[in-house]
Amino acid sequence: MTADGYSREFWERSPEAREHPLADHLTVTRAAHTELPGYNVLIKACANILVDTSGPHVVAHFEGGYHDFTVDILNEPRCPTLVAAETPEGVREGYERSFRQLILSADRLDRKLAVLQTGELMRTVLETEQGTVYSGRIRPGQYVTGSVAAVPNAQVMDERLSGLVTAVRTQLYGLPDEQPGGSPVRTPAEPSKVTVFSRNGTALNGERLEMVKAACDGHLHEDDLQYLAAFSGWKFAYSADLFGAERLSNWFNGMSQDQRRDHYERLGPELGPELAQLRRSIRRLVGGELRRFVLDVQAGAVYVHPTGRSGDFLLGVTMNQAAVLNAENRMRDALDMIRRGFNPLDTDNCHE
Repeated sequence: MTADGYSREFWERSPEAREHPLADHLTVTRAAHTELPGYNVLIKACANILVDTSGPHVVAHFEGGYHDFTVDILNEPRCPTLVAAETPEGVREGYERSFRQLILSADRLDRKLAVLQTGELMRTVLETEQGTVYSGRIRPGQYVTGSVAAVPNAQVMDERLSGLVTAVRTQLYGLPDEQPGGSPVRTPAEPSKVTVFSRNGTALNGERLEMVKAACDGHLHEDDLQYLAAFSGWKFAYSADLFGAERLSNWFNGMSQDQRRDHYERLGPELGPELAQLRRSIRRLVGGELRRFVLDVQAGAVYVHPTGRSGDFLLGVTMNQAAVLNAENRMRDALDMIRRGFNPLDTDNCHE
């Protein structure tokens, strides 16, 4: 041991590492500059959330644009990989490149979301039919990323990585808990009594528009899901919100309600190119159709959930960080209502 209390031994060679529940399958890949005892603490923290195959399967750490290390259990037979024909080294290099692109995308999206005045982007989640990728900001320029494939519920990975971000922030750096992913405490289930404000676009009409209206209007609550908009073919179709709620009034001191609505209407189509580029960069990790996309900022989150063909989706918003999980659950209920009414959201003949 050294004077600072850290062993000069790499953590992955220590007795503690050999006691890890998946020690026989745990692989740590370090960049050359990480040969310092301080990285042992971060590596141990990442390894401690890879305790079984429910996710994540891979965790990587980046700072200042540089890859520091990756911890994975890809050697575990129950962890599928889309690039099984490659060498193990090639697979891990592919993950590193894809994670780097995920962070670059998060940085671009952070700048795009700045106009909303709801804080920095601190958690990005993209889920497809075959897996999920995650990016979490610890401090400006410092990220942990993770991936899981072929598991029935991505929520386990999401919670573990968000817990990791919080633990590193609070225990290693003495920073406050930003509650990535929100709080598990559920908000009231009773219907909101606030009057819904709505806007109509031109992308849907007739029975389909009425179905969307019913789903959006009926699933809002001023405590969590405060805004819902439907887009068809990347064009704005309809929005409903509770921005008139008294408890939300502080959000409109420097930005009017109509300005915030305008920002979200523009954001929907602007996410198209970014999502396409992001999915190309991570397709070696998770393939299949998009299921959900989450942009978790310091004060709430923006959610994108597809409703049918490419370009058809719901965009949901909360400005309550504690309610990020609850708001998305409520949004899923609205999505289920739409899908029960017409699945998929077919807009080829919607302009009758």
